[in-house]
Amino acid sequence: MQAYNAILAAAAEKAPKADVHGVLVSRQLGGGVECFMGIKRDPSFGPVAVFGLGGIYVEILNDVAIRPCPFTPAEARSMIESIKGASILYGARGQSPVDIGALAEMLSKLSCCAARTRKRGAGRSLKSARRNSREHEHVHPDARTL
Repeated sequence: MQAYNAILAAAAEKAPKADVHGVLVSRQLGGGVECFMGIKRDPSFGPVAVFGLGGIYVEILNDVAIRPCPFTPAEARSMIESIKGASILYGARGQSPVDIGALAEMLSKLSCCAARTRKRGAGRSLKSARRNSREHEHVHPDARTL
């Protein structure tokens, strides 16, 4: 509740005319690799999925893979492995590897969902942190549908 009140106070101070309807507060994750998965609506191809490393990697490096929806987990794995930063997912510099099979499964399901709902909404995005293969922790700290 303390974080909620602090966020509302900061919003009121910085943007007094803002019409705030809620606040999303989630625990901060440590370790693992943050990944980005999203759906965009292309006027020619319909829904297309986007995958990349999350956080600053997607914003600064723009290292993403794009594929029309829907697709299988095997195709999703190929998409994931096609980004330049894929070696980070395999456990670069002594870090624990990411469960790429689980990421591929999730990305494939997101693509199938987008294909089924192709006329509704502009897009979806998920930030997904999969800590590593041994811990099997998978969290969606930020997800939204437009």
